[in-house]
Amino acid sequence: MLAKYWDIASKNLLEAYEIEENIRQQISTLMDKEAKAGRLINDVEKVVKEMKPALIIEELRADEVRLNAMINKLIDYGDRPDVFDTIVQKLSLSSEPVRHSVTTTEMNFGDRDINLALVEQMIIANDEAEDNGRDAMIVEGHFLIQDQSDWDEIWNKRVTGVDILDPPDSDYDYSKLASQVYNLETGVPYKPMSPTNVPDVRVRTPLHHPMPEHFDIGVDPTRELVVDNNIFKDVVLAIESLKFRNKLRYAGMPAEKAMRELFSKLFLWIQEANPDSAEYKRMFRFARWYAESAVLKLSEHILHRTYDSWVSEIETGKGLGVQYTNKGWFYFAPAYAMQTQSTYAVMSFEKENYIDGQIILMGYFDNPLAQGTMELKVDGETVDSWSSRGTFKRVIDVEQGSHKYDIVFKGDSGVVSISRIEVTGCEFVSAYTSSDDSNTNGLKAIQTLIDMLLSYFDLHHGDDKIKGTMEVKQRRVWNVQT
Repeated sequence: MLAKYWDIASKNLLEAYEIEENIRQQISTLMDKEAKAGRLINDVEKVVKEMKPALIIEELRADEVRLNAMINKLIDYGDRPDVFDTIVQKLSLSSEPVRHSVTTTEMNFGDRDINLALVEQMIIANDEAEDNGRDAMIVEGHFLIQDQSDWDEIWNKRVTGVDILDPPDSDYDYSKLASQVYNLETGVPYKPMSPTNVPDVRVRTPLHHPMPEHFDIGVDPTRELVVDNNIFKDVVLAIESLKFRNKLRYAGMPAEKAMRELFSKLFLWIQEANPDSAEYKRMFRFARWYAESAVLKLSEHILHRTYDSWVSEIETGKGLGVQYTNKGWFYFAPAYAMQTQSTYAVMSFEKENYIDGQIILMGYFDNPLAQGTMELKVDGETVDSWSSRGTFKRVIDVEQGSHKYDIVFKGDSGVVSISRIEVTGCEFVSAYTSSDDSNTNGLKAIQTLIDMLLSYFDLHHGDDKIKGTMEVKQRRVWNVQT
């Protein structure tokens, strides 16, 4: 039994030694990077406030101390056979948490290494710039991202020049599209993407702005505000970084919701980094404009329609209130009712309900000795019949469409009155749209936005373009992905 426990402890000890050696190698590598970073530390501190290599190394050393303590405990466990059984049992039970702790520590090392990799990238860029006799450092304040991101190719593009971005200074009023989306009198959509027999219908075109927040940010009526190309690139990098941080979250969100959340975070970053920069706000507005297009391209929307019922005017003393044919029924004003005293009476009218609805009949048998049967026919088919004394209320479901209703009384004697007729879903009231949350295109929409911005940049700042120049050749990263 002791040999079995000894074998388990030996394996744990071996793993601990391997972890220690791995940490020592990482510390050695990071210390080399710290030495390189020292040459530019004064410039780096201006733009990379959260990347402090010395503190990173200090935290790594603290982790090393903690792991050394764990290793020493394992060694101690092996040297004390008197309590070995108990200790090994505890180790066996806690091995998963220990492994989880080690894994978390290694992930932290990875995050810090990413941060220092960004500093190293700046050092390399500066070395290349010194060889060419120019300064490659980014203008102070032109830096938003500070985390792992797929930014290498974009970062290496040292772009000179400026741009006069021209997004509209007011948001489009999407409610103007209502007459193109649905019939203003009936509420029936022209190009529905789902069945129209229910109030909510999927449509392609929205009647609401997909990103209403920040509508007044970055307005420039003069159209003369010049934006540095580095700011353009910096905002694209920030969007890429936010996408990377929330990739799984955005992948499960609809395009509109994901984009609104991203731009709220982007605006917060800009406010924290450079709240007084008109250039950043103008670029924010430009990106928001492109984001609006990306969302519309990848979103579907729900047209929410509201309908009222058609109600007869019997209760108001005006009769049925719709054209009808009649035999044996008459309007009895003192009782505010359509009434019959015949042994056979039929009253017919037509109404259209634009969604699935109901017809509701309310009335009463006046004569307690009445004998007879009431029938309701829809499009010639009897859907309900009843015989009773006293009041009645009959509710029958009817499908969307135009229907002919026949109200029939058959009997030997008696007086029957109908006090109210109602057909639901007939009178269109209003409509509005909202995002279809079942369409999870959030991540795709954000990537589409990035591709659109990079495509714009390549178009206007590539070789021989009218709005600036690029110091490196065009790369695949600037091509819009299909």
